[in-house]
Amino acid sequence: MGLIKKINYRHLLTDLAFAAISFYCSLFLRMNFDEARGFIPVINKILPIVIGFRLASFLYFETYNIIWRYVSAIDAFRLVKALLVSSVCIVATTYMFNLGTIPRSIYFIDTFLLIFMLAGVRIARRLVYEYKTSQQLQKFGSRTLIYGAGRTGRGCSNAYWLIRAKTFCCRIYR
Repeated sequence: MGLIKKINYRHLLTDLAFAAISFYCSLFLRMNFDEARGFIPVINKILPIVIGFRLASFLYFETYNIIWRYVSAIDAFRLVKALLVSSVCIVATTYMFNLGTIPRSIYFIDTFLLIFMLAGVRIARRLVYEYKTSQQLQKFGSRTLIYGAGRTGRGCSNAYWLIRAKTFCCRIYR
């Protein structure tokens, strides 16, 4: 129960939506639209299993124990592990229980497409956050507090203003 409280459901729903989209896109990337129509009922039958295994692997590998704006290479590696394990489970389940026949390459295309989609969303979120903070830093400067420095503090403050460094916003208290 403690694990469920930590999950941001917007991130979870985003990942699951991308999992469904990438599964359909992998079919259309593999085949032309006329051939793909014949496989849509099979894809619809397999899709709940795909979503279930993706969700279970995301939770098991703790891909939601991060803040997206601080995503790192370790988080990307964790995401890749989760996707590879879930893909192996999906392939094994669909062939073991004979849920329908689709080309095997769809599973590989889906895995790589989903890796790029999910990593791209996380990196895009980080880039947007960093861009916003850099814009705020350029506009307002970084808050700097000089406390109890007397004349030296006033001199530092004046020096910052003289060099017109917009990276500091000084407040002096005595």
